Amino acid sequence: MNLNPIRITGSDTGNLNNYSLTDGYDFFSFSLGLAPVFTGFVGQVNGESRVVWIVNTGANDVTLAHQNANSSAANRIITTTGADYTLTAGTHPEVVQLVYDPFALRWRMRVGD
Repeated sequence: MNLNPIRITGSDTGNLNNYSLTDGYDFFSFSLGLAPVFTGFVGQVNGESRVVWIVNTGANDVTLAHQNANSSAANRIITTTGADYTLTAGTHPEVVQLVYDPFALRWRMRVGD
């Protein structure tokens, strides 16, 4: 499997609503400001399925918010825990896979192998 990676850096903090996932990329390495919270992602095309991988390579934790109403319904994330999910900062960053479910109109999170 070949992935097209992109590293996203910046000072974004707080709630990041309807965050746009750049077309043409499927591996997103985030290194952002203090405690960013992604409430949802834009990036699916015409309701089609899409698979992306997200890793936190920054010095601050990154949170994926579960079904957060600050993002449009079709951009929200369903986490594996049913609660907000934190990608901790550190030397061994965790990779999370998100799959866009065109029937539920949500991003579904998958963790692990």
